[in-house]
Amino acid sequence: MHKREDGFVVVDEDVCIGCRYCHMACPYGAPQYNAAKGHMTKCDGCHTRVADGKKPICVESCPLRALDFGPIEELRENTVSLPQWRRCRLRTSRSRAL
Repeated sequence: MHKREDGFVVVDEDVCIGCRYCHMACPYGAPQYNAAKGHMTKCDGCHTRVADGKKPICVESCPLRALDFGPIEELRENTVSLPQWRRCRLRTSRSRAL
């Protein structure tokens, strides 16, 4: 597993022996062992699509458009900050505070 120049972390299937050390080291639990292939797998960010100027397939296929992809500065410009929420109490149907 290695980090590419463009920032994507990918599994090198020709080198991976399936030792699972990357799974133990990853704080996100992203690498998963694929018994059929005999090596680790993980999302590669569709780096070939991104290199062609397209968005990852998960972003393009998300029906609610909850996912987006691009430079972080650009994403921050296109998002809306939520107002600060006041603390509130949850109540049951009998109006008792939880």
